[in-house]
Order: sequence, then C-alpha cells, then structure tokens
Amino acid sequence: MADALAQQIMERIKVDLESILIVNGAVKDIVTVKDRKIVPWKADELPAIDIKDLSSTVTKNGSNHMNELTITLELKTTGTDHVKDSRNFSSDIVNVLGSDFKLNNLIQKMSAIDVESTDDEQEQAKYTTTTLTFTATYITPIFNQFTLD
Repeated sequence: MADALAQQIMERIKVDLESILIVNGAVKDIVTVKDRKIVPWKADELPAIDIKDLSSTVTKNGSNHMNELTITLELKTTGTDHVKDSRNFSSDIVNVLGSDFKLNNLIQKMSAIDVESTDDEQEQAKYTTTTLTFTATYITPIFNQFTLD
C-alpha cells in the first residue's frame, strides 16, 4: 500500500525545496531540508529548512473528505548576510512551490497564510529564522486517506 497522502505531500514538498540551488536560479544553495528536525541545527547544515505538518482538518463534502493540511517551513540562515539571505530564500521557496502548486497533482490548491521572521544571536553568531505557513487542500474518498478522489 502507498503512503498516506499527507506523507506523500510532505515528501513532494521536501523534493521541491531541495531544488533551491544556484544552478536552478536561486541566489544561494539550500544546504539541508529536513522533515520535523528535533535537534538544533549545526552551522554546517545552514541555510536549512525544517518542514512540519502541524495540523490537519477534514470535513465531509458529499461522498468525499476535504482535507486541509497546515504546513510550516522554518528557514534558518546565518552569516553576515543572514537577513538578506532569509528574504531571498523566502522568495525562492514561494517561487519553487508556486511552480509546482499542485505538488505533482497530489493537491487541489496551496494557499500561503503567513510569513514571520525573528533574529537571534547565539555564541556570537547571528541567525534569522523565518517561518512560512501554507495550507495544502486535497480531496480523498470518505474515510480513505491513501488515495485521491
């Protein structure tokens, strides 16, 4: 049996984000993309993106379920241009997800909800953390989260 659609969606987003590279037109390369990273980032892993699906709602829509998966992308940058890099990577994220806005036909639509940034200094290194929040909407047969309708 195939993975649940939520898992397939998260894997597709990870693949898309891993394509944020200079050779593909990005300003800089994303070094690391993780799904629900638990331990703190190491300097050699940055710039990095942590993907999280923190909530999901399911509503009945006739003989189908309408699923909305809320996804956060936590972007971490460091270095002398950490703020500038954060802005550029945020734009790269929107561009790459916008170019695959149906995530290889896994979803009906993706909507941006919020972007929030914070700056931090740890052990004399400066960081910017930018959180981008999206919803991915997809339809499944009622009580079946493994196949698209």
